[in-house]
This record gives sequence, structure tokens and C-alpha cells, in this order.
Amino acid sequence: MKRVLTAALLTFSAAALAGPTSMKDAGTEQGADGRTFSKLEISCSNTSEPRTVVQFEGSKEWCLTDNSYCSKKKIKAAKKACKQK
Repeated sequence: MKRVLTAALLTFSAAALAGPTSMKDAGTEQGADGRTFSKLEISCSNTSEPRTVVQFEGSKEWCLTDNSYCSKKKIKAAKKACKQK
């Protein structure tokens, strides 16, 4: 029972502490709807796969690629991207 509890706590703490380690400009692209957007590639401490956040032209917000979260601050959007599964 102690091992299960310890494993659960370690898993939870790793997810809770997940955060961005670097942000790299990934250029601009044009979506299928014709809107232009800027991309940032986020390296996270909890995974080797980079995450992406986007900012659409004319918008001041950075959003997750699925538009489930947006923020005017890049770092907040990056942190949220790292905490997503």
C-alpha cells in the first residue's frame, strides 16, 4: 500500500511541477481558414515532445493549439501547455 501511495504522490508532483524550460519561435503559418498565426515551440520539463502555442494575427492572446486556454502572457500559455496531457 505504501508503494502505491508513494508512486501516486510522485506522479502527481511531477505533473504539478511540469513547466517550460525553453520557448523557441517556430515562425508564422497560414491556417485553412486563411488566418495568419505565429507559433512558439515550448520545451517542457516533464516530456521530450515539444508543445506549441499560437497567436493569431490581430490578437494579443497566446492560445493552446486546441483553443482550450488563451492568455495575454506567453509564459502563462506555455505553462498551461506543459501541464496538458
